[in-house]
Amino acid sequence: MTKRVPCRSWFGFLASALCFGLPPAEAQTDAEVEAQRLFESGVAASTAGDAAGAAEAFERSHALFPHPGTLKNLAASLETAGRAAESWRAWNELLDRYGAVISEAARAEAQARAAALDQRLARVVVTSNPAGAQLEVDDRPAGTASPDAPLRLEPGEHRFTARLEGREAATRTANLAAGDNPPLAFELPFAVASFGTLRVESPTAGATATIDGGSAEALPLSCELEAGEHEVRLEAPGHLARVERVLIEPGTPVRLELEVETATPTTPGGEGGGFWDGPWPWVIGGVLAAGLAGGITAGVLLAPGEPVAGDWRVRMP
Repeated sequence: MTKRVPCRSWFGFLASALCFGLPPAEAQTDAEVEAQRLFESGVAASTAGDAAGAAEAFERSHALFPHPGTLKNLAASLETAGRAAESWRAWNELLDRYGAVISEAARAEAQARAAALDQRLARVVVTSNPAGAQLEVDDRPAGTASPDAPLRLEPGEHRFTARLEGREAATRTANLAAGDNPPLAFELPFAVASFGTLRVESPTAGATATIDGGSAEALPLSCELEAGEHEVRLEAPGHLARVERVLIEPGTPVRLELEVETATPTTPGGEGGGFWDGPWPWVIGGVLAAGLAGGITAGVLLAPGEPVAGDWRVRMP
């Protein structure tokens, strides 16, 4: 069951200060209900003097159900909690996102608070070569490195990390002062593949190894391979080939000792041999030839140990 909730119940003590002119929602979803609960928790925390707790509640509420009143409360709570850089970003988001719907008084307040905070913050331009690196400041995402978007940060020491796919990440620290600071430029070289070493040995005489389909090389074999999984094929005369997969980790030596199985000798009647490879066709052929010459009926000769099934005979004219 849903119920109609007037906007005024959402914003309590701020309703008179903000004239957004937004119509009340017709019905609340589950997200809106939870957002309202969090908003009211934020108001209670703010009234109790817990600015940090209020900021957390308002931030979660706004994530569930964005609303200019919630964002204004978030900006004010962050400023009270001493988180000037985050407050500056929240005031500017209020202007960028809701500037067209909030009242002139609310808009002027947001502009004034953002300008005052900007004077207290450190401003630094971060660039990267190649351009477009993703930034982290104090291990938190901070957007894209750009000469057109100076970062606003609390004065003090900060840790900057720039990352770009296919390039090595770069990290440096800087002690920033309020106001403008010297720019930070990151050079991001191509990433170098990590390697490990592999040694292949075998007690089998004459064994060779082929790695990832390359050329066969005599054992023992030592080589450097890029980190990852590789295929090793071992072969030796008179033996069955053996294939193993091995994982190479950066900077870690791996030793592989392999034996290969002796190939099964060829035997009559077995694979690779049999009746037609032995003497029996020639014996039978000789008997048949003799039969043709003498006009007799010759019995079919059988291989040693082969059972007789019925009266097998070859009648010759």
